[in-house]
Order: sequence, then structure tokens, then C-alpha cells
Amino acid sequence: MPEENEVVQHLVDCIPMAAIAHDSRFKLLAVNSECRSRSNLSGTYAISRDARQFLHPSEHPAAEELSLRLLDEWTTSNKYPSPVSALRRLQQDNGPTISVWTHVGITVANGEPVFVVCLDLAAPLLAEISTLRERAERDDLTGLLRRIPAMEQVDQWLHEECPVSVVFADLDNFKDVNDTYGHAAGDFVLRKVAIRLGALAHENRIVCRYAGDELLVVERSVEQSRPFEWRFDSHRFVKSFVNESALAPIRWRGQELRISISVGHAQSRPGDTVDRLMERADAAMYEAKRSTVRISENN
Repeated sequence: MPEENEVVQHLVDCIPMAAIAHDSRFKLLAVNSECRSRSNLSGTYAISRDARQFLHPSEHPAAEELSLRLLDEWTTSNKYPSPVSALRRLQQDNGPTISVWTHVGITVANGEPVFVVCLDLAAPLLAEISTLRERAERDDLTGLLRRIPAMEQVDQWLHEECPVSVVFADLDNFKDVNDTYGHAAGDFVLRKVAIRLGALAHENRIVCRYAGDELLVVERSVEQSRPFEWRFDSHRFVKSFVNESALAPIRWRGQELRISISVGHAQSRPGDTVDRLMERADAAMYEAKRSTVRISENN
């Protein structure tokens, strides 16, 4: 280990649980013996000097955001912020991915900020992780999938070269509901529409809250063995269902609120990425909103 990291190595060696240290660019500075011996990470430590490689790729954005937040708090207040605990999926050399509690703090060594990450490997949440992960992946207001896990699923389908259909829905004049009746009414309307759309979800179709009042229904196509004349037009059904989900009035404290939805549809193309597919669906939705046509195609 380089001489300038000896202080950091001594620091993590004094921690009585698995711990690593990295700088603001996630360059790995030190790993203690508890971490090496108990977490099956020796291969990662030997090969990579990027601390993010200890985590499942889906955890990287959250880990980066947390480090930036701690660094900003430290630089603006000139005080050490309290360590932050978070549930993270740990990438092991071999064996299943496990979820553990991580505790992240910031200190200074050799005049530079150093992030110290403690891993609670004594009690990996193998039994409870399914429930906890499900809660983390669901939007608090609507109960629908959050954007990140939904896009990860779409990305997986595209990599499997499955045809993917996206219906991008946006509530029309939603801001007027908030301005007229208050944000509680807006939340109520959004939740009601989400419940209706949530009925569409199954193993080959996901429903998510993309952003604000924007909702997505994404479906992968599967082979149908029935004769052509008996095939069910799933795409047409989904688009119609989404459009009609807003037609039934929503009662709010004795008032009848009426809304509509603008819908854009896009079909995946060979070699598509998630971003390109979503851009086309988003463009189709805005075209529908501009032209007052409730459903627009962009394939």
C-alpha cells in the first residue's frame, strides 16, 4: 500500500467491523482484514481500485449521490456530518448478491476528504431482503414501480432482444388541480389513476411512475401459439385502457374532478436503448398533448 495511505489503512484497521475507505473519486484507499475475510471480496479488492465495484451496479447512482451530499455538507459547514446508514446490495466474488446495512462517514487524512464505509456483514438481510427491496422499489404515493427499477427491467428486456412496447401517459392540466383544490387533491387524483393503471401489471408488463404526473406502461411481447384470428391485441388494449382510466370522474370531498390523459406510444427497434425508446414515447405523448389527440404513435 502506498505510504500516503498508511494513515487511512490504520484507521480502517481499528474499526471492529468490515470497512473500506475511498476518496471523492471512489478510488479505493484501504480495506480492513475483517472485510476481506468475511465478505468474499478479496477478488474485487485485488482487481479493482474503484470502491463502487463492491456494490451491485444498480446501487452506484445512490452511492455517488450520498458521497456528494456528505462532501457538500462537510465543505459548506466545515464540520464532520453524522454518518448515514443505507441498505445496499453487495457484489460478492462468488455466491449470491447479499444486502447489508452500510454506514458511511467522512473524515480527513493527509489534508484530503476520505469516505469510510462500514459494512454490517454480521447480519446480512437475506430473509427480509425481498420485502425490503420491494418497498424500496415502489413509489410511496402511488405504489407503482419507481423509475430506476422500471428502467432496469426495460433495459434487461431490450438486452434479451424482446420486442418492447411503451405507453407514456401524462395527466392533462394536472397543475390546475393542484392550484384549484390543493396538493392533497392532486395526490388523491394521481393515486386513483395509478390504482387503475396498476391493474395492468403482470409478469410481462410493468407500470411505473416515471416522474411527477407521468406514468408508464411497458410491455414485452411474447410468442403466441394461438391462430392469428384468435390473438389478443395487447398493445391496443393497453393504450385504450390507459386513455379510459381517466374518463371516470374522481370524487374529492364532495366535488367531482374530471381529468384526461395524453398518451404516447413507441415500439422498440433493433439495437434500441432505454433512452432512445423513452425519448420516442415521450415525443409521441407531447405530440398528442399539443394536437389534443389523446393517443399518438412514434414507432
